[in-house]
Amino acid sequence: ELMAAMRETFRRPWSPPAPAFALKLAGAVMGVQTDVLLQGQRVKSRVLAGAEFEYKFSELRGALKDLAEDKS
Repeated sequence: ELMAAMRETFRRPWSPPAPAFALKLAGAVMGVQTDVLLQGQRVKSRVLAGAEFEYKFSELRGALKDLAEDKS
């Protein structure tokens, strides 16, 4: 979902996904865990929800479009 939204927002062509072994190898070399990259993770903070925190963007595409805008 993230990559599809980024390609759409930043107008980049489709590219094949990176092979899992390449990500694992890069993670091992850099000392980084690759679980999130390979399996994904959906997170919603209970602390922020309990504090009545309001997100500036409720959807990923809105946040990416804001990032893509020319701010100069």
